[in-house]
Amino acid sequence: MAKAEKRHSVFVYRYGDADNVSTPGRLLLRGECSEKLELLIRGACDSYEYFVAEQIGVPTLYNELYELSDGPTIDDIAFHEFLGLRPATPDEVASLTCRGKLYDFVGKFCSVRYWDCTLSPHCW
Repeated sequence: MAKAEKRHSVFVYRYGDADNVSTPGRLLLRGECSEKLELLIRGACDSYEYFVAEQIGVPTLYNELYELSDGPTIDDIAFHEFLGLRPATPDEVASLTCRGKLYDFVGKFCSVRYWDCTLSPHCW
């Protein structure tokens, strides 16, 4: 196994509504993160930070806000926000389910030509 495959990274993101209420998310990925990989993700995002989670298979974080508001509201939006890519801690490796290879994940972002908000239940 190559050195990078032994390492894990965390994709950090969040979902926030138009009222600025947000909830964080993390995905554990197999592979070593780098500034270059983070820039590839940012470059694929709308305005260098926004993406449609449903379009690339990232778990949505809507439900956490639904618990606070008793369901969807007019303030819900279609986009999630990319916050960063960083090395995983030993606790994260032990507690989070690995969602695949980092390079494959970055490839999903890079394959997007436009973000299709109609894939989200919050496309207005």
